[in-house]
This record gives sequence, C-alpha cells and structure tokens, in this order.
Amino acid sequence: MCFLDVVSINQVDPDLTEQGVYGIGGFLSVARELRILWSVPYMSRLWCIFELAAYRRANPTGKITMSPLFVEAVVFCMWASISGVAALVLLSQVLSLLSAAGPILFVVFAVAMMPLSVGVNLLRRTLYSKRLLLEELAAFDLQHARCRLDADRQFVHQAIEGWYGSMEAFTEYVRGPLQQELLHSSSNFTVPSQYYPLIVLPYVAGSLDEVVGLCSGGAPWTILLSHVFAHTIGMSTWIITGLEVTAYLSYRWAPARHSPAWKIIQSVLTFLAAALTMAMGATLSLASLRRGLAQSVAYCLISLTITSCVLRVYRLRPEESFWKCCQKQQHPSVG
Repeated sequence: MCFLDVVSINQVDPDLTEQGVYGIGGFLSVARELRILWSVPYMSRLWCIFELAAYRRANPTGKITMSPLFVEAVVFCMWASISGVAALVLLSQVLSLLSAAGPILFVVFAVAMMPLSVGVNLLRRTLYSKRLLLEELAAFDLQHARCRLDADRQFVHQAIEGWYGSMEAFTEYVRGPLQQELLHSSSNFTVPSQYYPLIVLPYVAGSLDEVVGLCSGGAPWTILLSHVFAHTIGMSTWIITGLEVTAYLSYRWAPARHSPAWKIIQSVLTFLAAALTMAMGATLSLASLRRGLAQSVAYCLISLTITSCVLRVYRLRPEESFWKCCQKQQHPSVG
C-alpha cells in the first residue's frame, strides 16, 4: 500500500486538509519506507521538510530513500544517444559495402558519433541537478524553506521544535546523519545497472540483426558465435563503459561556475573520452572477430570484467569526495 500525500490528503477543503495533516503521523509510523521523488525545489518546500521530519520522528528505524528524478533523465539521454549512434553505424556499414575507401569510413564514423556529442551536453546539464542535491543537503537551512501560509509555517516549525528540540538541531540532523544515510545509498545517485540493457538495446538489436543475416546467408556456426561474443556482447560492454565514464566526467564537471568557453572544452573532452573508449572497444571487437571463436570469447570475458570494475569504481567515489569536501567546509581545521 502506498500513501501519496497529494492524493491522500484533501487539497481543497481546509478542514479536511487539517485532519489529514494531523493524521499523517499515523501513516508514517507504520510505513516501512519513505521514498522521496526528489527534484530541485524539494528542500525548499516546508511541507516536504515536515514529512521528512515527521517520518524520522514517528519511525526511527524506517528507511528513507531518495529517488532523484534526474536519474531517468540521464537514462533517456544515454538511450537516445546510443539509438542515434546505432542508426548511423548501420549507415556506415552500408556505405562500407559501396566503398572501401578509408576516408569515407572515417567521415561516416565521425558523423555516427554526433548524437553522442549532443547526449554529452544534455547529460552535463542534467547531472547539474545531482550536484544541486548534494549541495542542498550540505547547506540545508530550515529557515529558508518556503510555505504559502504563515499559519502553516508556524505549525510546522512548532512540530519540528517539539520533535527535535529546536530548528537548529533538525538542521544539523539533515546536514549530518541524514546526508550520510542518503550518500551511502549509491543506487539513489547513479544509473541503476538494470537500466543498461535498455540503454544498449538499440545497438544489440542491430547486432543481432546482423547475426540473422549471417545465418540466412549460410555462415558457419563458429562465425555466428564469434559475432555474438565479440560484436553483440563484447562491444555492448564497451558502450556501457563509455557511458559510465561519460556520466562520471559529466558529474565532476557539472558545476556552473565556469566560463562558457571552459564548459565547451569540458563537453568536448567528455565526448572525446566516450568516443575513444567506444572506438577502442570497436577496434578490439573487430580484431577478435577476425581471429576466430576463441579470441572472441576471450575478448568478451575481458570486456565484461573491465566493465564490472568500472561500474564498481565509479559508483560512490563522486559522492564520497563531495561529502569529505562538505565536512571540511563545515568543520575547518584550526591551525
């Protein structure tokens, strides 16, 4: 069962609204989890803060899960980029049959990477929301939370003071224990691993279409398996690695305090990192495919290992480094 405040509490009748607000503690006390669908204005809304404070007071052992909405936006940027790349790669293969000239293939590959460059720019803008989330937690101040009615503001402030002793104590709770709890839930801030099959689906579909074509043409089973291991699975893992590196760099360079020229340079460098990663994977994939089934299987296993390591390394490092930075700012050393 789900309690969604906007539909579970009457938003029109003041009397029913008051009854719903005063009864929210009963719902929160029996809820196993409080899931926050976070967007940029969340920490500035006093009623949202009230629900957060009430849940932890009524349910000290309950789970608070932050589900930022930017994660799905990041997934869409990645999926759209790979869809564009897959379509243009298919075009490049058609042109390669018409002409074996190296310059033409180089131009086609460069054009195929253009959707990725657009995706990088959108990704950097989207991940700026992630930076804002961490900054909001580090610099939270209850006094700055907005509320439409003064009576509601007074009610919420009195409730929080009664639960936590003072508004300052609640502010310290959000900046300290709550922030640590949320930052150490890596799945809240990164693209969930189960999304990656969806992201690489356009490429996998195109690769399997080639397998069907080879099968229809009477290719030996060793060629078919080599194509699946080297081209379908192996190259897919390199795409995931490239996207993870892109997301990592996009997040690290997300702050908007830099000049426009430096932002462009950062986007170009991020794009080049992703393009070079995928190009290296494609080169190794083609070389393995040409050498036979054994090399294709070996390439596939090595690629899976590399991608697994990259996913593990890049999951929490940005949040942990930012957390340490916030701790230094809040508790500067005396010397």
